[in-house]
Amino acid sequence: MKRILMPVVLVLVMLLAALPAQAQGGAVLEYGQFVQGDLKEGAIELVYTVEATEGDVVLIEMRRAPDSDLFSVALSVDDPSGDTIADTVEGNSSDVSFVAFIAEQTGTYAVTATRSQFSSSTGTFLIRALNLEVLEAGTAINNTVTNETYDVYYALPQDEEVSLSYVQTDGQFFLSFRIYYSVPDFGPAQVASAGAIEGITWRVSLETDDDFLTIVSIGTTAINFEFSDVDSNFELARE
Repeated sequence: MKRILMPVVLVLVMLLAALPAQAQGGAVLEYGQFVQGDLKEGAIELVYTVEATEGDVVLIEMRRAPDSDLFSVALSVDDPSGDTIADTVEGNSSDVSFVAFIAEQTGTYAVTATRSQFSSSTGTFLIRALNLEVLEAGTAINNTVTNETYDVYYALPQDEEVSLSYVQTDGQFFLSFRIYYSVPDFGPAQVASAGAIEGITWRVSLETDDDFLTIVSIGTTAINFEFSDVDSNFELARE
């Protein structure tokens, strides 16, 4: 019997070793905390999990790490039932990508960090999960963007008329104010932007979409975060 079992076990071990190491990882993404990963040939997908409560407005952001050779990052998200609710692999190509969604059920969401279908690059990246604040009427925010915080994000209620005011109040680095639709099969689609000048208020009115989450982002490009000294304050208000 031993003579039969040993070759069988050896064959099974060889078969398992030959399987492509495409999906690895396993780290839990805690809200607000960055996790660093590394995409390599043979391991171009890293899978993470995030625990969300029904009603959470969740944003998953992936960005190329400083000095990394990884370009054109991409994400996909599966809900606790195993259904894919966002996948940007065939969407836009960028050093920074995010998906945002409202958690429809409490449980474990699987996040796959990978690269665009158009990219063959490898390297390190940063990934995080955020539970976004929704800007209801009358909300006023004072916040700071630095090289440690990277971009900051807020969500707008769906299917509403919204008026926002934004002003950079301090800092030598001029931030960008951007509004995106988070499109599940594409990624962030920018619909408005403005370069900030200290002390000058920028205002915008829009009707948010019922199908996509509308996301407000204040920050700058990945290159600026890598090579510039970013430390600027701003005020954002929903009127």
